[in-house]
Amino acid sequence: MLTTIAIGIFCSLVQLGSAQTPKDMFDSKAKALGITFYTKAEISSITDCVDDYIYDLASMDTLKDKGMDCLMKKTPPSKYSTLISTMASMDQCLKPENINTIGLINKSMPAGKAALQNVYTQIMEVIKNGRNAGKSKADVLNDGYATATNLMTMALIDSTCKTIVSGITKLQWSCTLANAKNFVDFSKYSCSTIVKN
Repeated sequence: MLTTIAIGIFCSLVQLGSAQTPKDMFDSKAKALGITFYTKAEISSITDCVDDYIYDLASMDTLKDKGMDCLMKKTPPSKYSTLISTMASMDQCLKPENINTIGLINKSMPAGKAALQNVYTQIMEVIKNGRNAGKSKADVLNDGYATATNLMTMALIDSTCKTIVSGITKLQWSCTLANAKNFVDFSKYSCSTIVKN
């Protein structure tokens, strides 16, 4: 779940993904990096939802909030029950520590933000420079998508995951591992083998 969230937050920073546009390439890369729950078209719909916030140079906190809102709104009805039941399963698993899924996301955000700050800054700088140069919104976003696609790597996702895992408890990590498999192919990342004591 946390890796899905990390990828989701990153995708919220800037999106890319289908044909040959930078957005298409980004969405395809997000899928290739292990997102299994959503199709590329569904990823594109979710990332489309945050375009205006990216263009407006939203903070990482705003992008997280809007990204989560978009995730809930853009999840297809056929998959919504799986999303909700997985969150309920996660909430039940976390119950002994008096935290829920959203609470764990919020707890993990400072570490995630720190791990992604340089990437966020680079993408927002490209967006800002494009806006200042008078480029069209579509061109500005395409430049941002191209930058994000280049920066978004398995190593970045794995490193971000490891940073987040270091700040959560054994139970929180166990619950994440048990539920993340519904959304992400965790086997791609060495972070999935972390055993917390």
